[in-house]
Amino acid sequence: MTTRFRLIHRGIRGGMFYCVDKNTGKRTSLHTTDRDEAQQVIDAKNQAERQPVLNLQIAKAYLAGTDNGMATRRWQNAIEALTNTKLDVNQHRWQTAAKAFTTFGACFPLPLASMAPAASGAAARVLCTGNGGSPKRH
Repeated sequence: MTTRFRLIHRGIRGGMFYCVDKNTGKRTSLHTTDRDEAQQVIDAKNQAERQPVLNLQIAKAYLAGTDNGMATRRWQNAIEALTNTKLDVNQHRWQTAAKAFTTFGACFPLPLASMAPAASGAAARVLCTGNGGSPKRH
């Protein structure tokens, strides 16, 4: 099986390693001079291409290991925590936006870690259009 990403080393760039996307030709820095670390990143990117569902499960396992509440924390908790970081008029603006967001209800009661790509697409449509339908035309 062919891989999408490959590793290159640029000695003229301070010995940094880069990831090259074979589909687009785009080269991005891995911000490391350690070959083993760079290879792990490349392997993870290639594995993500081959097994996206498995990688979602692996990501959830990593999150559960670092954050005990991740499995149960809801979007409502995240928005409340974000709103509490704001002050005065900005806090009021965020509270108003949060109230509007809760009326759509599509993803608000869901755990943060449960968002599948289809659900996050629906949430993005709600946030962009205000109704989950097609974008508003001005």
